[in-house]
Amino acid sequence: MKTIKSLLLLLLLLTVVACGAQPEATPTQAPDAPAPTEAPAEATDVPATTEAATAETPATDVPSATPTPAGETAAEPGFCDHVDPSLIELNTGGLAYEWQADCVPAAEFTSDSPLIGALPEHIQINFNGRNPTTREAGEPVLYIIPADAYQALWDAAGDPTVGERLTAIRDWVGRQPVAVSPQNMPVLPTEQANGSNDLSVQGAYLDFGNWDGIRFAGRFVFDVQPVTNAGLRYIFQGFAGENDEYFVAFFYPVSTTLLPATVADVSPEVTSAFEADPAGALNLRAVELNTLTAGDWQPALDVLDEVIGSLQYGGVETGEE
Repeated sequence: MKTIKSLLLLLLLLTVVACGAQPEATPTQAPDAPAPTEAPAEATDVPATTEAATAETPATDVPSATPTPAGETAAEPGFCDHVDPSLIELNTGGLAYEWQADCVPAAEFTSDSPLIGALPEHIQINFNGRNPTTREAGEPVLYIIPADAYQALWDAAGDPTVGERLTAIRDWVGRQPVAVSPQNMPVLPTEQANGSNDLSVQGAYLDFGNWDGIRFAGRFVFDVQPVTNAGLRYIFQGFAGENDEYFVAFFYPVSTTLLPATVADVSPEVTSAFEADPAGALNLRAVELNTLTAGDWQPALDVLDEVIGSLQYGGVETGEE
């Protein structure tokens, strides 16, 4: 037993010695981690761009206001939004004619001679069942036109005609004349004054208390011809409103027994005299027509004065001009 124990002890010692003689194990060092690869700039910016786009895009179920296109402005109220045609009052008892007031939209400037014209939105009064679309040339008509808008429309087209005529008409009304020039009177609108004014008679200033104007009988022609009842009209030109901001024009066909109905009815003697001296013949006719009384005309000129003088606005304006 002693011998076996000795052998076991000897084996144990040899094992310890053998283990202590082995070299110390060197741990294996982990390789260095590769440097992180830098993301491209484009990749870095993507989240920010996506986020911004998401923030700017409205949700599909939330309506957004439609902006006014660049260079455009919101529409302003028109003339008839300020002055209601249905509140116009007019007494045509002396003529026994029906009448109606209509709002007429603005018409663009046209320079197609001889029909040069343009009007802003305005009120037109027609008679005997007519309206702005059915009225024929030469038939009675009354205009109420915003003067500043009228001039601005023509000025924008580079034509000073309306501005010059408005100034001339204001000058004539301001004089309060007892007569007018026998020729070349300023008349608007141009749609009723195409051609040359070669005859103006029976001129007078009309004062209606809070507004005024002038009237005369006259005509417009494109060529020189003897004076007849054809194309002869009562013409009123005036201003209404606190600052004369409304231009009022009234045209009504008139006639007199002193004149032939048409050129075909002119006597040979009158035709010969006119051909020999057109200017002298026109002046002679003007003198003769100025000697007539208001009642010598059909309709009587003073009756037409009363018709235009009865024009009133029966309500309060719906807005400021």
